[in-house]
Amino acid sequence: MQTYTHASLPQAAALLEKDKYTFSVLSRILQGTCELIMTDHERLVICYSQSPFPVWIWMPEDASEAEMERAWQILCAEFPYGEGFRYCARSDFAQYVMRRAEAQGETLAVEKNLLAYHCPEPVPPGRRAEGCLCTASMDELKLATAWEGEMRRECGAEILPDDSIRAELTELIEKKQLFIWKNGGCTAMCYVRINGNVATFSCVYTRPQARRRGYAASMIYEVSKALRRQGLMPALYTDADYAASNACYMQVGFQPKGSLCILVKRA
Repeated sequence: MQTYTHASLPQAAALLEKDKYTFSVLSRILQGTCELIMTDHERLVICYSQSPFPVWIWMPEDASEAEMERAWQILCAEFPYGEGFRYCARSDFAQYVMRRAEAQGETLAVEKNLLAYHCPEPVPPGRRAEGCLCTASMDELKLATAWEGEMRRECGAEILPDDSIRAELTELIEKKQLFIWKNGGCTAMCYVRINGNVATFSCVYTRPQARRRGYAASMIYEVSKALRRQGLMPALYTDADYAASNACYMQVGFQPKGSLCILVKRA
């Protein structure tokens, strides 16, 4: 294993090619500076970007029990769950980790089950929402910052400072990767992060007063259609336990590609 501290390792992303939708976020993380990356450059990548984010673990689908044990030992040594580290991994390895922790008298629980999707052929929603898709401008920055903070609170995601959110959204607006659905006023928003030929959706949010009117489905469909015209593959993650969200994406053409678990020590 080789260890890299406060470094990026884009070449490690090449190992994820067969899992580029399930591990699209990890692939993007590896392009930026991370606190610690460990890899054998063949069958294992362990990456910790920074607090408060989880430790990502990638290994191929055919990983053996011996390979899982090796990864488990590294996690115990470098990122012990007793010190508050969380793990994000493929579901089979997550199950292995929970069994090993139980054997040590500890309990790791699933904080969130995630499904990864891609959309090779966008499908028009059964009911098109009123209004239109717009590329966000700096005039929407304040609203988008507030909406992302609200989305994070609603879904239990990591809470980030407004300054951090504002800086990221400013960059996305400049890249024309932040989108607003407008019907009179702003009703919904989303943005995409592009890595290679994969465009991963984040922060799909509809303001509470405008929900159940089809805004999110129409917005995702229109953005996905534009991405496909650019030769990009739309991708996203959903909470596997939130049936309404999964149904929304599947109705506009998204197809499941893999699953992940985020594990945390049970208090």
